[in-house]
Amino acid sequence: MSENNEWGQPDPAFQQPQQPAQPPSQAPVPGQLQPQTKIKHKLENEDIIPIILSIFLPGVGHIMAGQTLKGAAILAAVVLTCFMGATLSLLVAADCYFVVMCKKDRPVGDWEFFPDYNRYI
Repeated sequence: MSENNEWGQPDPAFQQPQQPAQPPSQAPVPGQLQPQTKIKHKLENEDIIPIILSIFLPGVGHIMAGQTLKGAAILAAVVLTCFMGATLSLLVAADCYFVVMCKKDRPVGDWEFFPDYNRYI
């Protein structure tokens, strides 16, 4: 059954499902971004180990967190530059932190950098 009859007029037998009305205080405003709820997870012991390893040997923490290709690429870049890339180890450790925290909610892509950054700061 369609919502219009053969002449294009609304068919009285067709009724669209009624949606519950939202209270005016919770009605979304068009064009306005809705605030995201922040999820608070706690770091566990098995989460801290990859982050610590990323500080001292960048890339190994990502391999432990499940991003093997990305971790191998970071480790290879650090070794090929004679450990000059180790100066970025805090940035790599921060990325590893976000990967570990995000994996508690959803799967993380192999080449995903700083996943869900705004959610965990």
